[in-house]
Amino acid sequence: MVQFARLIGIFQLVSLGFALGCPDGAKAAQDEPYADQLSKLSTEDLIYSGRYDFVWPRFSDALTSAIDSHGADSAEAAQRMIDLAWVDSCLRRFEDADGGYTKATSILARTLGDRHPDVGRALLRRSEMLARKAEEKWDNLGIPVSFNTQLLKEAHEEVVRSLAVLERATPENPKYLIEALVKHGAMLTLFKQYDEAIDALERAIGLQKSSEVSGQLYYKHLRHALWFTLRSARRHSEADKIFIELLEIRGNWQPDPVHGNCWPKIEAENIPEIVIRTKTKISVRLAQADQARGARVFRKCLACHPRKEGQRHTIGPNLWETVNRAQGQIAGYKFSKALRELGGIWSFENLDAFLSKPASVAPGNKMTFSGIRNEQDRADLILYLRSLAREPAPLP
Repeated sequence: MVQFARLIGIFQLVSLGFALGCPDGAKAAQDEPYADQLSKLSTEDLIYSGRYDFVWPRFSDALTSAIDSHGADSAEAAQRMIDLAWVDSCLRRFEDADGGYTKATSILARTLGDRHPDVGRALLRRSEMLARKAEEKWDNLGIPVSFNTQLLKEAHEEVVRSLAVLERATPENPKYLIEALVKHGAMLTLFKQYDEAIDALERAIGLQKSSEVSGQLYYKHLRHALWFTLRSARRHSEADKIFIELLEIRGNWQPDPVHGNCWPKIEAENIPEIVIRTKTKISVRLAQADQARGARVFRKCLACHPRKEGQRHTIGPNLWETVNRAQGQIAGYKFSKALRELGGIWSFENLDAFLSKPASVAPGNKMTFSGIRNEQDRADLILYLRSLAREPAPLP
């Protein structure tokens, strides 16, 4: 649990820029000897210093103003409710926070639709509240070292719900989707589902690199989280490679406007690529593959891809009869230029290469999926994809 507390801390730094453990802000602000000076600080500085008791009145006023201007059941008011509930959570006022999140989510789903990114944001913030509520013991520095496992499972369920919303929202700025993926990775690591945790983190890294997301969502912290998960999974050589890369790019830090030099920003050209090398031929792995396991791996694809004959394309194309189909070509769906220009077929070998890292095979494609590192998982998935056909293609 101590190790998990470290991991949670890393992921909270990625998603919020602040430590998970919220200092006790229950003291009345007027009793503080430096109340006048603190009241003049920016909201960002107060949050960074953990003075949520001074932040709460500001967020409360913002909610009141939104209600006066737009109405109590408006999307604008709901967004301010989320902010205020987050502060309540940091002050460990969990009942107030839960009520705020529940009401805000209901309003947003009604006014903006249940697939709007702000609904996903509300679910994410509620997951943070449940994670804080799960804290049971702290060390002398206030870092949580013991958790209620059942509450952490509930927190993970909220993260999964938020992912389901955000995957379909496809916002131009995927900040909240990245945040959901890293929280998902943290929880999966806790439950020792390491391969899925690594996949979630790699997707987050791919999204961050290909988008304009900045601020606290820095590449170094995402890589640090992936390093920690790989270490937990005892994949030491991969973890060591990331650690060496982090040391190599350490000199390229740029100061964050809020937190100064302690928050590095890595420019895209300084980010080293990870080349995934296949060690065992796909024909050998297919002979050992398990179609039922492949169906479970396919769950990662369900958010974007239908799989049954005759189903309409959604975010991605229908994957019925994919094996040996022409790359980047299918009736009724417009592929990205990167995939249209591949010019081959989805052979077993080509599927294996693409699924290992889509961005390397077709740079510039519009998929946010980072790939599947585990060779046998890819073989299992490909065997399952082969089964999605009236007459499955012969095995190599």
